[in-house]
Amino acid sequence: MSMFYDRDGVQITMDQWTQLRDHDNSEYWRVARTTIIAPHETNHIVHVSTVWVGLDHRLDEHSDPLPLVFETLIDRPGAADVVERYGSREAAEAGHHRNVIKAASGVTDAVVTDVEG
Repeated sequence: MSMFYDRDGVQITMDQWTQLRDHDNSEYWRVARTTIIAPHETNHIVHVSTVWVGLDHRLDEHSDPLPLVFETLIDRPGAADVVERYGSREAAEAGHHRNVIKAASGVTDAVVTDVEG
């Protein structure tokens, strides 16, 4: 089982993965980034970020039909957690939206800003 995959789930080499993950190539690896601000709480900002990581996070090839190469991270004050992993860009976009709603639901008068995606 290969470790590295492009956004379409095609196996790639480590060198190809390194080039695609380059910081200047964010259009390739960033799916979406959203900021949630709690206007009534000091310094309460939550970032929801969904990206292509290119590394397969399946436990084994039989646990999921596609390599899990996208993930959503929720960064809250004092904690950052990977909350979901996905096998396609479409699933990653839907998961990002679902997690933004979930993260904003606990914030009174939340201000939600899509930074990218």
